Parts: sequence; C-alpha cells; structure tokens
Amino acid sequence: RIVARYENTLAGQFFGHTHVDEFEIFYDEE
Repeated sequence: RIVARYENTLAGQFFGHTHVDEFEIFYDEE
C-alpha cells in the first residue's frame, strides 16, 4: 500500500509541475 500511495503522490507532483509550467507560459503571453 505504501508503494501504491507513493506512486500516486509522484504522479500528482508530475502533473502539478506540468500545470505550473503551462500557467507560467500563459502568464508570460499576457
């Protein structure tokens, strides 16, 4: 269970980081 939970957290961080990059690019456009 610990491993599965760790993978879910890692995936959340990855998608979260990607979302931040996209937000920064969108903000830069303005």
